[in-house]
Amino acid sequence: SQKNFNDIYWPSLIDVGTNSWIFSIPDILHTTPSRLEGIPLEDEIARRYKGILFILKVTRDLNLFHVTIYTSCVYFHRFFMRRSFKHYHHYEVAAAAIFLACKVQENRRGYKELIIPVARHSSKNMNLVVDSNTKEYWKWKETIDRLEEKLMEVLCFDII
Repeated sequence: SQKNFNDIYWPSLIDVGTNSWIFSIPDILHTTPSRLEGIPLEDEIARRYKGILFILKVTRDLNLFHVTIYTSCVYFHRFFMRRSFKHYHHYEVAAAAIFLACKVQENRRGYKELIIPVARHSSKNMNLVVDSNTKEYWKWKETIDRLEEKLMEVLCFDII
């Protein structure tokens, strides 16, 4: 018997049928995880906007390539097509999306380089002192580490 292409090239861990990134307008408007958990459409749109604006501000400070910025935005939106804003803060997912996109697009930034603008923009205090001796630094490092792994899982490791 002939083997299915998907059985040969995709590990059984990933359900290829649900690994589609094409969504209809009704999907976007009515069936995102956030909508299914009772978050109004206007609130979901506002959180997506805030997350993307956060990505744009942080990546501007890091002077990243445009492809890295766009990749971060795609990861952010894809994540929230499979997970609810009820369980994840948009700034935290955005920070992890930037970190992952920097790796994938070979535009690497170290933790310290990323965490400083992330902490400053999230607190809306551009004079915030952040270094490896502050609680804020370690909070963001742990958050980025935890959510980077979750982000890859939710994206079905479809990151290239």
